[in-house]
Amino acid sequence: MRRSSTFPFVRHASVRLTLAATARARLVGVRDINERRAEIIVNETSHLHLAERRAADAAVLDKLAELPCLGDRALAEEVRRIVYRLDSEAALRRRERALRDRHVRARASADGTGEVTGVVADWQMAAIMASLGARADLLISQGDERTRAQILADLYVERLAGLPGASGVPVMVDLVLPVETLLGESDEPGEVPGIGPIPADLARDLIDASPAARTALRRLFADTDHLVAMESQARIFPKDLADFIKLRDRRCRTPWCDAPTRHTDHVEDATVGGVTSEHNGQGLCAFCNYATQHPRLRHTVTSIADLQPHTTLVTTPAGASYDSRAPAPPGNPADQFIQTHPGVWTRIA
Repeated sequence: MRRSSTFPFVRHASVRLTLAATARARLVGVRDINERRAEIIVNETSHLHLAERRAADAAVLDKLAELPCLGDRALAEEVRRIVYRLDSEAALRRRERALRDRHVRARASADGTGEVTGVVADWQMAAIMASLGARADLLISQGDERTRAQILADLYVERLAGLPGASGVPVMVDLVLPVETLLGESDEPGEVPGIGPIPADLARDLIDASPAARTALRRLFADTDHLVAMESQARIFPKDLADFIKLRDRRCRTPWCDAPTRHTDHVEDATVGGVTSEHNGQGLCAFCNYATQHPRLRHTVTSIADLQPHTTLVTTPAGASYDSRAPAPPGNPADQFIQTHPGVWTRIA
């Protein structure tokens, strides 16, 4: 017996009815697609025409066959990227409709705390968190004994309430995009770490608008296979190299972990001769980084440096092994086309 309220039952039933009504049988009964994942796919493709939804389904199944260890957030980003390729104009219209509903709401809790929630543009969210995070990291480096989460909350109150220390500061937001997108020769989606893919038109608009918005965009140009290599002689990853690895990996590299990258770790530990390089580095969340100290949990680089996308083999204490591959940067190493309407072929992946 499933012990839960009727709300998730109604939501999952709605997903099943949507799949049945649109004859998208390919998604039903697939081992890698549970109720939550089906809901993600249905929601992310809801604004597409029927033929494009089916094309997106086919592309998603191909992506899951290629990368079976995707977490739910990573899957949502992949579906969004496919949708942007299928119909970027519809995606932009959807964003514009959602932005008209931007708002702030507050809710008090019984324990003396409260929640303040703001619905804003995703790139503005990234700028807010980058600003708060940079200040929190600085305070921690100066010996602040509060936890990072506590500092973020205190800074949030200071800046919203206009308290001392809340003066505005320039913000750095990373934007990864193909050179062709920047030049207007391609509509391949760009990507903002922490958000995921964004339409090509929005990426170009952000670059044009960043000086006026006091937001500095650090643009990282990508080829269609993997990002360039970096290396250092130090045992601790220098800031530029650590930033590079975080941009390359975007989320924790542990299979199915969707947490943001917090730590840059040596795959082969520096204490046993592991070099401090892009090839021997990986981004992990704090929990997974501490878990790598388990003597029977092993991470091994299996890709060839500078020639293949960065890949590690993760072997668990139980003996199971999984490949962990860095997500591909924006771009299409192998274009595929699907007929979305009679005589109309669309590039999807």
